[in-house]
Amino acid sequence: MPESSPSSSSSSAEKYSPESLAPLATTSRKCLNKNAQRDLSIEKLDSLIYLDCVIKEVLCYSPPFTETYRTLTTDNYLPTSGAKLFKGDQIFITIYNLAIDTELWSIDLNQFYPKRFLDQD
Repeated sequence: MPESSPSSSSSSAEKYSPESLAPLATTSRKCLNKNAQRDLSIEKLDSLIYLDCVIKEVLCYSPPFTETYRTLTTDNYLPTSGAKLFKGDQIFITIYNLAIDTELWSIDLNQFYPKRFLDQD
């Protein structure tokens, strides 16, 4: 994992707080009952919006893959540098770096804060 990973900058205890998962526990209890295995439906899962936020937050800290390649289908350029890109060029995208880029997120990335996805920060 790169040196700039969240695990190297602070301990997991500093990033995680039980309060960040309290809304998940509350909504899960309301949605699920003792017969959860029998009664669990797509509609019930879809109603657990905060669960979706928690999953997205976990994926920022530990993405299932760290990079991907894409092949350009049209000529283009990089907006910051103006570098020309041509159809057929392959570009390398680092998923992990996007997830921890402080310019893309307004809330501290060293905090486990699933609510950032409620408003699509």
